[in-house]
Amino acid sequence: MKKKLVKKEDSEVTIMIPTFNRSGYLQEAIASAIAQTYPCHIIVCDHGSTDDTPQVMKKYKTDVTYIRREEDFGPHFCWLDGVLHSKTKYVKILYDDDWIEPTFVEKTLALMKDDVSCVITNANICFESGKDRRVTKSIFFNKTGIFSNFIIQSELLLLGGVISPSAVLFRREELIDGIYQGRLWKKGGNYYHGVGPDMFVMLLGFLRYPKIGFINEELATFRAHDKSITMDAKKESGKSNSIQSAYEDVIEFYTFVKWFKVFKVFYTFSIVRLMRKVLRKNLEIVKRIAKIILGNMT
Repeated sequence: MKKKLVKKEDSEVTIMIPTFNRSGYLQEAIASAIAQTYPCHIIVCDHGSTDDTPQVMKKYKTDVTYIRREEDFGPHFCWLDGVLHSKTKYVKILYDDDWIEPTFVEKTLALMKDDVSCVITNANICFESGKDRRVTKSIFFNKTGIFSNFIIQSELLLLGGVISPSAVLFRREELIDGIYQGRLWKKGGNYYHGVGPDMFVMLLGFLRYPKIGFINEELATFRAHDKSITMDAKKESGKSNSIQSAYEDVIEFYTFVKWFKVFKVFYTFSIVRLMRKVLRKNLEIVKRIAKIILGNMT
């Protein structure tokens, strides 16, 4: 079957790259976005970089939309700024130190059906220390297809797993709603470098869509280096505890929202049943009164 050609202006996907002071890594992320076999809109959102990022971005004028804020508002607001500038149905968040394979968007988009919240791929982890580079596989699931979101939901909630947005194609609406709500959990103090909204966006999709897509191929690569959030947090117990607390807050908030939804459905169902009983009972009374009235008229 001949593949349908899509013009960039008709593309349903935006690749959004939030960045801060990583001009070297950023160019590799942009190159992987430009190399996609499915044409995508590309946005780079820069909140307050003090390195040469603005100069580097000048060479991408025709391929990339560059959004720059002079002040650093933090990763959470950088994500939101970039996503709000997108106009497509789907958005791929790509961290500025990660990269994706050329077929990432084409293959994930093919599984994005009406009942699917998002599509996830397996990934590689590239460990860097100086000039040394070591790549290992990160396997989330070993099958390709569309499955009940119960599988990944159990992974996130019960086993404490976290799937990086760099391995996921999201619906734009879920990203916006999830990032907005991602800062609303009650404790408030367990916020660390944007940690939390990444998980909540995915969990929010589970409340709205019954299924999730998986691709059993390593189509994304996460770079683990000394300045990455995860590796940096491992150096200090306080940072690691903040990350763990942030995810615990997200799970607590999600659980509350989920049970509220279940209660709302149960409550609505109970009211409907009660109304039916009342109507049936009153209908008999109405019939009796009608018979009496009609009898008196004859």
